[in-house]
Amino acid sequence: MHLFLTFQAMSPRAKRAQESGRTILEQQSVKVLEKYGKYPSFEQIVFNLKGDVDIDYDAVSTGLYARHLRNWLKYFPRQQIHIINGTAFLKTPWTEINKLAEFAGVPPVLSERNFVFDEEKGFYCRLEKDGGCLGGGKGREHPEVPEEAMQKIREFYKPYNEDLYQLLGRRFNWQ
Repeated sequence: MHLFLTFQAMSPRAKRAQESGRTILEQQSVKVLEKYGKYPSFEQIVFNLKGDVDIDYDAVSTGLYARHLRNWLKYFPRQQIHIINGTAFLKTPWTEINKLAEFAGVPPVLSERNFVFDEEKGFYCRLEKDGGCLGGGKGREHPEVPEEAMQKIREFYKPYNEDLYQLLGRRFNWQ
């Protein structure tokens, strides 16, 4: 499940990554290696010692979209915030970018011909002179996660996602 909130401001985590010269993925890898001494299993990272989802783990807390949106709503009215469905963005980025352009009041200029599907990464990349695409942390192999762990994660996020759906007045087909 993905949700992109489009804002001008850089997140503190992204700012720290930029200042350190490392990507967020590299920073997370360093933190994990410092904590465990080796790459632990998915379950060791995502669940705390009691077996609950670790809300303090960055990858978990990032997914608490309603919490983040509520903070932005303290400063901006809802009609000034555009929500991009990240799942739709991965499938047809030109459609989502053109919705953003419409929201911003500028003419949509992108179409499918501005993108190429990267078989290795598994998503579309913009056709540019430099062949630009999302960074190395995107499109990587993801670990096999046991169904029991996935069910626990789904249950954890369920109330947060319901809160988000209420805030937005729309639902996403997240599992």
